[in-house]
Amino acid sequence: MNRRSAIFGGAAIAVGSFGARRSPHALSGDSFLLGGAEVRLADIIAPAAGAPHADEARETLQRLMARGIAVMAQASQPDRWARMAARANAGDIGRTSFQRLLVEAGAARVRPESDDLGFIASLLATESAARAARRGLWRLRAYAVRSAEDARSAIGGFHLVEGAVADAAVNGARAYLNFGADFRTDFTASAASRDAKRWTKLELDMIGLKGTHVRIRGYTTWIGGPAIEILHPMQIEAIATPALDIWAPYRASR
Repeated sequence: MNRRSAIFGGAAIAVGSFGARRSPHALSGDSFLLGGAEVRLADIIAPAAGAPHADEARETLQRLMARGIAVMAQASQPDRWARMAARANAGDIGRTSFQRLLVEAGAARVRPESDDLGFIASLLATESAARAARRGLWRLRAYAVRSAEDARSAIGGFHLVEGAVADAAVNGARAYLNFGADFRTDFTASAASRDAKRWTKLELDMIGLKGTHVRIRGYTTWIGGPAIEILHPMQIEAIATPALDIWAPYRASR
């Protein structure tokens, strides 16, 4: 692999300084080894080992990395396993990120985490096209978008859930989006109320989403019914009408 530049926290580092004279080795569809260091591609999630399409996703990333890495940039803080979260661009495709190429191929889904809202908005648009074309994992029932009425089938994994917000309210330290009449059993999405307040500066008014058809993405657990915790504003997409596409301005900025 050619010696190329990488950027971590604003400091330029040569990829060769990782001691990687061989091509990076894909561990999954969204992570790879580079000179003994594990790097995770930020803002996406590929199928976990043993899950449907996991091997295909890993092979897709390996093929892409054979082109070389042109540039890497740290996108968020390392995770609990000390894996660096980065954005990486393919060596022979200019500014095209591995994230975009993987999402475009249906090898990964968008998992918002970084502060680059324009980048994430562009990934969401790419994912929408891949989903419509039923590319890669989108051909499989395991990754089908769930209805809020059938969200129990999403428990235990990262999924996309759609439905109309029946009620939205702040209750103490939490802001809630309820998708049914019984908040104890129906699908619910919630965020820290301080985060919900902060996100209004991004034109995301969680309480104002009552009656709106939305798509929620994240890990689904059981908390008095199927539930997703909102840690990033772009886990919520208003999809009822183009006028409610709250992230469109961020895509236009890319």
